[in-house]
Amino acid sequence: MKREIKFRGRLFNNKWVYGGISVFEGETTIFDANCVVNTAYDVDPETVGQFMGLKDKNDVEIYEDDILLTDSGIGFVVWNGLSFAIESPGSEAIDYERLDFYEKCEIIGNLHDNPELIKP
Repeated sequence: MKREIKFRGRLFNNKWVYGGISVFEGETTIFDANCVVNTAYDVDPETVGQFMGLKDKNDVEIYEDDILLTDSGIGFVVWNGLSFAIESPGSEAIDYERLDFYEKCEIIGNLHDNPELIKP
């Protein structure tokens, strides 16, 4: 399966940008790889998350740190070093390899903008 590799990060004014990533001399930058002019933006490195290559039931791209409403409750997307997984508050991450699982989920926020959604 071929998937697009891209990232998102939050600017220091709380707006989100999407594209490729560069980390150089302690600065994290998101840039639009399809754009001819320089469109590199310094982002808060704590907010950077990778695109999973999948979309939720509303056809919205799912990124690392997104909070999902699932059939079994609320969880958030994590990278466990080998693959993406869903972690629920107070539990360990569970790998979901079935694509139809994500097609039934709905993004309701992310860990950076809506941390209150995952409080146990």
